[in-house]
Amino acid sequence: MTLNTCILVNSCQKYKYIINPFFTMLRRWWNKCDLPIYLACNGNLEEYKNKYDINIIEQDKDYGFVEGRVHALKLLEDYDNVIMLQDDFIIERFVDNNKIHKMIEIMNTDKNIGCIRLMPCPGPKGEKHIFDNGEVLAEFKQDCWCRFSFQAAIWKRTYYIRFFEELKQDIISKMYLNHDIEYVDNLVNDPSYWRNIWFSLNIAEGKYGCQFTLRYPEKLLGIIRDGDYSNAVYRSPIPYRPTAIVRGKLEDWAKELFKREGINIT
Repeated sequence: MTLNTCILVNSCQKYKYIINPFFTMLRRWWNKCDLPIYLACNGNLEEYKNKYDINIIEQDKDYGFVEGRVHALKLLEDYDNVIMLQDDFIIERFVDNNKIHKMIEIMNTDKNIGCIRLMPCPGPKGEKHIFDNGEVLAEFKQDCWCRFSFQAAIWKRTYYIRFFEELKQDIISKMYLNHDIEYVDNLVNDPSYWRNIWFSLNIAEGKYGCQFTLRYPEKLLGIIRDGDYSNAVYRSPIPYRPTAIVRGKLEDWAKELFKREGINIT
């Protein structure tokens, strides 16, 4: 079976301190990973290439979280599917490599799937789908507030690129309808404006992004969450606690985890 899938981890120099802990834990708990891994980040990344046996995409500047992802995805044109991970998705338990392979098999078989979310945070509550390999997934309902999510998922590479390019253009077009041209020209070229859009306003994961996904024919599926209890996130095939960095600061639980695991974060 041709996996036709890679893993993309995105970061930036501001959070470079988290890269070593991330890959230390990934290689410890996903030691059977047979997918090519790419790290996309601005700055010199050579120190990570051989140390963690990964490929590097050295970006000439910090494009921004979303923009950096899209830039990297366009370079990964040899792959149909990409498992999208963030540098603060710190894996704490063994990854279910067999289940990952089954999810990839489903993506490669059904080209009408845009995404299979691996982290059920939250999980899908819509129609269930039973696949030939025995896996059961569910759809995210059309009115679900998080049909799009930044949590760990296998994405159809072209879907992710299309979603953000068209979403961004939709936002810009509406701005030009309501504001002076020169004002909008300056605003849309300001990276801080887009950081506010993607993070503070959380457009993609909110109602705006939810409704935007409805224009596309692909189904958005996900691993069914095993109950409402908080530790259900560890039943994900890639078990991590969402997420280690919140509002730019490393969470206390993550500091304690790294200390316990003997990982230096300086």
